[in-house]
Amino acid sequence: MHNEGNSNGNFEIANEYHRQLWNFKSELNYYLGYNYYLTKEGKLIQARKDGEETAAVIGHNTNSLNCCLQGDFSKEQPTINQRHALREWLLKKKNEYNVPIENIGGHRTFQQNRTCPGIYLTESEIRAMATPPEPPASIEIAKIGYYKRLLEQIRILLAQLQNRLKLGHLGRDARCGGGRD
Repeated sequence: MHNEGNSNGNFEIANEYHRQLWNFKSELNYYLGYNYYLTKEGKLIQARKDGEETAAVIGHNTNSLNCCLQGDFSKEQPTINQRHALREWLLKKKNEYNVPIENIGGHRTFQQNRTCPGIYLTESEIRAMATPPEPPASIEIAKIGYYKRLLEQIRILLAQLQNRLKLGHLGRDARCGGGRD
């Protein structure tokens, strides 16, 4: 994960900056050195194909995926929309490529002397986003069992009620005078 390092940036600015810096055009006709760019609104833009060489982390530009988030996380928090979209993207790609959790992190995880993606997007937060939610606690499972038993009891009562209504309709229910006047 990366942050743009510019609070006023956007995809076009970052793409042009990378064109001037490296002039390394992707198969998708962009110059951005990352596979993906995530806007503050949560829109994910693909700049390089998955598996395509990037210009993102020295020594890790092949066999990796890199996503740059709009903003400067040494000065500002990622937006809620960014956090939500990043979590979805991380879970999808982690499952799609069977990525071990230790291979997921910020730029600083894979290259020394880097602070990217900033103090407001930590490794523990990135890895938590890439971790599927826990299954329900045992108390929740117990509740499910309770509700299943309750539903079964309701079904039995409904069946009994239907039988009584049928009997009453045929004139055989003793409690209502056998259906006679």
